[in-house]
Amino acid sequence: MSDEPIADQISSAQLEKLRLENEKLRREGAARWIARAGAFTPVLSVIIGVGGFLFGIYTFQAQQRVRDNTARLEQELTIQNRLRADVDGLLQFFSDKTQTLSTASYRFYDLKALLAICAAANPPVPTHERDITVSLVRAISDDCDFTDYRHAQFAAMLVEEWPSYGTYLRANPDMLQQITSKYADAAGMLSLKAPDVVAKVKYRPRENDIWFTEGYGSLSSRDASHFAKVLLGFRNHALLIADESVRSVEVGRLGNSINNLPLARDLLGIDPNAVGRISRSR
Repeated sequence: MSDEPIADQISSAQLEKLRLENEKLRREGAARWIARAGAFTPVLSVIIGVGGFLFGIYTFQAQQRVRDNTARLEQELTIQNRLRADVDGLLQFFSDKTQTLSTASYRFYDLKALLAICAAANPPVPTHERDITVSLVRAISDDCDFTDYRHAQFAAMLVEEWPSYGTYLRANPDMLQQITSKYADAAGMLSLKAPDVVAKVKYRPRENDIWFTEGYGSLSSRDASHFAKVLLGFRNHALLIADESVRSVEVGRLGNSINNLPLARDLLGIDPNAVGRISRSR
């Protein structure tokens, strides 16, 4: 018998042994990997669970931000529309004879409330308050007729209740003087209804009111109230004038217009001699 077949059989047996050993190693390696993976399975489950929870929170917060932004934008749009409607209504007050003073008052105070809400918002809602103020001032300067009782009432409400109105007029003295001159002229026209009565009217500074010392005479109570409103409106505007000489000129204008210089002087507490000199110089 030749040695060659025996050698081949030995080689085959050795190869088979190596194959079986490799197969055994592969099986053992797979088993170890599965065992290790099984050890990490609880950790992976926790990580996946926490990740899913955090993603859910993020998604909820993102959706909430979208809802909040949408609600905020809708609220801002509603406020802007109301602001625009209030301002438009107020600016039409002087030309719209059917608009009552109570309607204008409602719009005015609604406008103030909306501006306060906008200022308190976080972040603040833009309102263009300065533009609104400029429009109101120009309406008083150009369209207001103080011989109309409604107009006088509205202007009084504005100067007393809208701080930005006075601030703007202080910075624009020419427009301010134009308004005080309109007041003086209107007071003069109203005084023609009862010049003798008006000549004896006095101002009481402690009460800040107009005193008809001998009654209303031929004036109705509405006429008297109107005249008083015009005088107090003049006073409130003239007090905004920074230049005392200009203020004295306006006092002289009012005194000459109503033929009652002491009343005009007392409205602002100005030296009668100074008023007289300035008024005569004109």
